[in-house]
Amino acid sequence: MKKYILLSLLFFCNASIMMGQEKQLTISGHVFDESNESLPGVSVYLKDRAGVGTSTDINGAFKLSAQKGDMIIFSFIGYKKMEHIVLKDEKNLRIMLKSDSQQMDEVVITGMGTKEKKVNLTGAVTNVDISQIQTPATSLTNMLGGRVPGIISVQSSGEPGSNMSEFWIRGIGTFGASSSALVLIDGLEGDLNSIDPADIESFSVLKDASATAVYGVRGANGVVLVTTKHGTSDKMEVNVRANVKISYLTKLPEYLRAYDYAVLANEASAMRGAQPIYDDIELKAIQYHLDPDFYPDVNWQDEILKRTSLQQTYYASARGGGSIARYFVSMNMSNESAIYKQDENSKYIKDVHYNTYGMRLNVDFNLTKTTELYFGSDIYLSSQALPGQGASTDQLWDAQAKLTPLTIPVRYSTGELPTYKSGAKDVYSPYAMLNYTDLKNINTYSGTYTIRLQQDFSFLLRNLALNIQGAYSNSSYFEETRSVKPDMYWAERRDENGNLELIHTIKKEVPEILSSGKSNLESYAER
Repeated sequence: MKKYILLSLLFFCNASIMMGQEKQLTISGHVFDESNESLPGVSVYLKDRAGVGTSTDINGAFKLSAQKGDMIIFSFIGYKKMEHIVLKDEKNLRIMLKSDSQQMDEVVITGMGTKEKKVNLTGAVTNVDISQIQTPATSLTNMLGGRVPGIISVQSSGEPGSNMSEFWIRGIGTFGASSSALVLIDGLEGDLNSIDPADIESFSVLKDASATAVYGVRGANGVVLVTTKHGTSDKMEVNVRANVKISYLTKLPEYLRAYDYAVLANEASAMRGAQPIYDDIELKAIQYHLDPDFYPDVNWQDEILKRTSLQQTYYASARGGGSIARYFVSMNMSNESAIYKQDENSKYIKDVHYNTYGMRLNVDFNLTKTTELYFGSDIYLSSQALPGQGASTDQLWDAQAKLTPLTIPVRYSTGELPTYKSGAKDVYSPYAMLNYTDLKNINTYSGTYTIRLQQDFSFLLRNLALNIQGAYSNSSYFEETRSVKPDMYWAERRDENGNLELIHTIKKEVPEILSSGKSNLESYAER
């Protein structure tokens, strides 16, 4: 009887021990991002159980043993942590991690486009908040000064086509042919003035020697790294923008009108002990506009300048794709007018303007789970029209500032264009320069085409990858100057009948067309 009692007690003890043991459950699955792409290297571990965990492989797969009620944590840099409670065996668990912009701010782009945590960073690198430069402006370089620490920018002109800022990173490090920073757009040397801010995904500035060391002497003045947007594995996203900007001349010198100028000219002459320049009869003629041919009253600012100018910018982009291919395409256009007031009756004029056109295409293909092919193209065109003589419009501004309101009229009452003497040379007015002389057109084109093959070898060694990239660049510059001079005259006096006696000072010249151009081809390859 005692034997049966002992056996019964032993049976109940074993049963109670087995019931006290928790059953081990197996949890396996894959981790993806918001674009449905596999995430390798994601940390997968049990909450409050140190040392129990794993990480996803190259395909984003994981496998972990846990008990019922355990909490599994999924953690990855740049993404929000996710928790999953264990209730049963699961073999095809799908975990999707959402990006965390706050954590992304802790990662910056360093030399050669690699990413590094701020806490591990020793060089001076600034990651620019893209939202700060998403303002429609004439040029991206105009928005860097005051927004990016360490950048000094100077805009030396407001003329369309010349109103882009020069900028330096922590001053000038070298003197010679180039003292500007090295600008790399998607790994290739480029121009910030040719890129629309809406195309930018990330913008980093490398400032000191430790950050720019991999670029050698080319990085002596700092490096700007720009990464443009790529497609996503999601439905198509379309972005359209239209902006109109009105510029107004707030400050211009205020010049005296003819009568006030004549009075002060007489006072200045008297102070030198000389005779008055204008007698009383001439002063009356000037004051009451009795003879506008010989005693005009011209405000040259009002004759050639407007107070306002208009700039229109348009932008459109599309972004999307699937699990195999992703795309990003954008187009932009800018039309900027000048403040010059032109005579619509002149057959020689053309609207002074600076127009730009741009197109960008980025396409990514997944050839295999570890092989990615990228193709990109960037096209930029500009068209600029300049009035007046020479390569710049400085002569127009100098003439309207130095010419007195009494020197010559805009036109004689008989319709002829006037000239005046400057030393031994016959000079004509800024009105004639703007509307009846030279016109210059400048057209530029640049196109860059890139192809890159990336092979991931993380299954052999963590973070090991091979990149092979090639690029073809083509640029051209064409300049055309149309030169013409109309008949111009000088009014010497009036005859006994009061008619103007004109001297033919400049004879009409046959229109002349001068053109020049150049093109440049470049190829680039790296691995």
